[in-house]
This record gives sequence, C-alpha cells and structure tokens, in this order.
Amino acid sequence: PTRRFVLFLRRMVRIGRQIPHFREVDLSTLKAHFSEDRRFRYLLNMQYGSNLYASGRTKHAAVILKNPSAADTSAADSTIRKVETFIYRHLEDVLELSILNIFGLRATDAADLNEEYRVKGADSVIGPENDRILEETAHRADYVVVAWGNKSGIDADLYGERVLKVKHILGRMNPSRIFEVKGNKDHVHPLHGMMWGYEHRLQPFLELKEEN
Repeated sequence: PTRRFVLFLRRMVRIGRQIPHFREVDLSTLKAHFSEDRRFRYLLNMQYGSNLYASGRTKHAAVILKNPSAADTSAADSTIRKVETFIYRHLEDVLELSILNIFGLRATDAADLNEEYRVKGADSVIGPENDRILEETAHRADYVVVAWGNKSGIDADLYGERVLKVKHILGRMNPSRIFEVKGNKDHVHPLHGMMWGYEHRLQPFLELKEEN
C-alpha cells in the first residue's frame, strides 16, 4: 500500500472514541461538512432542542477548536460534548452552535497530524476549504469563542503560523463578538474546549482587540 493510504488507515483507527451528544441537542438538526473522503471535517452544526425553557434562544455561537476527531452527526466525542454543554449553560440565548477548527484534518493524536504535515505540508492538515468555511461561519455568528488551546505536540512553527492566520481572519470581524473561556490561570493560547469547567467564564478575547 502507498504511504498515504497507510497514514489514512492509521488515522482512522486512532480517530477517537464516540459518545452521545449532549441531551439538549436536537439530533435531527445535526449537520456536518466533511471533505468527500471524510479526511477533513470543516464544520459541525446543530441546534438545541426547543421547549418552554428554550423559547428565548435565538442566537448563534461558533466555537473554534484545534482539530476534529471522532464527532459527526450521529455521535459526539468528549470535547464536543463538553462544548455543547458549556455553551448551553453559559450562553442562554444561543439556539444554534457551530463547531470549527483551525486544522480540518481528523486526528486524535498530534503525531498523526505532524506526520501528515511532514510528508505533505501545511495545506494537507489545514484543508482546502477550511479558511472559507471558518470565515463564513464566524461572520454570521453572534458569538465567536476561540478555543484552540496550546499546540499539544503539534509542530511549533506550523501551529504558530496557523494561529496567526486564523487571528487575521477574525481580525476582519467586530472584536466585541469574539470571546474566550477563562479560569483562574493565565494561558498563552485560549483555553481548549476540552478543558472548560463549569466554574469557568466567558470573557472578551482581549488579545485580538489589542492587535486591532
């Protein structure tokens, strides 16, 4: 088999464990934008269920994570489940949730992403449609929550360049709509969605405001 096919098989085996979506997500609304070969997931979109307690939910939030793993329209993974839960509880006017990533390649282990990058370059882990979909989705959202976290083993140069590019895309937006989740400790990068806790809070992403 070709090296590319071997990498693909290894990544699919290690793509991560699936779990049910958060109970308040309306499963009938789940939609995903994958590449044709499903190597890239550019967007996962959903709405929270409509009931008496959700009647005031009309807004749209977009969360930008690091890279996708196992979640799709039938099941979540641990990060997506935590993000769904946090947004529902902390943004009580949000009906629609979009999940984006700075890298579109589906991989659970940073080693898989690094190997793909080493063999084929940055475009092979970012994904050809990622910038367009990220920008379009973020621009129509009422809230954009940056949550890509630290590089976590991803090549430092690749990670730094990609974060700068995404900040440049977001810099064309009104910074008052861009937030991050904070706890009691400071972090170099926005706290990753997997690390969000119930006691954490949303606050403006001041770094982007300073750059503007």
